[in-house]
Amino acid sequence: MSENSIFGVVEPLACVLRGKHSLVSLKLAECQLTPKASLALLSALEESSAVHTNLLCHLSLALNTLHRESTKVGENPHWGPNVGMILSKTSTLTSLDLSSTGLRFPCKELERGIIHNAVLHTLSLSANRIGDEGGKVVAKLLKKNRGIMVFDISANLFTHNTASLLVEGLRERHRRSLKRTRMKSAGGTSLFFYAAPPTRGTAGVMMEMLNLRENKLGLDDQQKSELVAVLQQFVGVVLVDQGLD
Repeated sequence: MSENSIFGVVEPLACVLRGKHSLVSLKLAECQLTPKASLALLSALEESSAVHTNLLCHLSLALNTLHRESTKVGENPHWGPNVGMILSKTSTLTSLDLSSTGLRFPCKELERGIIHNAVLHTLSLSANRIGDEGGKVVAKLLKKNRGIMVFDISANLFTHNTASLLVEGLRERHRRSLKRTRMKSAGGTSLFFYAAPPTRGTAGVMMEMLNLRENKLGLDDQQKSELVAVLQQFVGVVLVDQGLD
């Protein structure tokens, strides 16, 4: 479908969303949404969140290429600010799926929206090729929003550097200190610094699941086992690929 055709389909839905609606779940995964169409929908949701009592609990924009690589001068190239404003204004959104959307960091509005949303429980940023630079933001989100219980950050080209930041973020999240110890790679290069984890249940509610599969951690099985053992002091289920990646 052309962008105009897709927008023609989306515009009536946007009109509904601008009004007082009772939608609880909005799944728009793999709908061939263009940036123009997605911004129309998100702007409508933002307006609704500001004016009405929004009941939306679940929002999925997965598998839509929403990032624009080039735009007109002065035009925001990203839909992230709109999602951020929705997160800031709604008190009901518990599940957000932004996997495979071309997500880019930094995006201050989106970061603030995620950090300050007190009810967000499940967040997927999977398959966005975020990389270690964006991984710094991801670790910050995990550290600052202690309500996120299920976090899917698989397939994002994260290395052991981001994994280390996640450990530190979880440490801060639980308000416990970890004594630093050194874990050596097979080549003798230091990869992680962590040690005696906190006792379960003493430093807040544990996360339910953290998905780190399909990343580029660069660890062998033994090192991954050590990483998982540390993370499991903070997270119920940790998903990591086996074998050297």
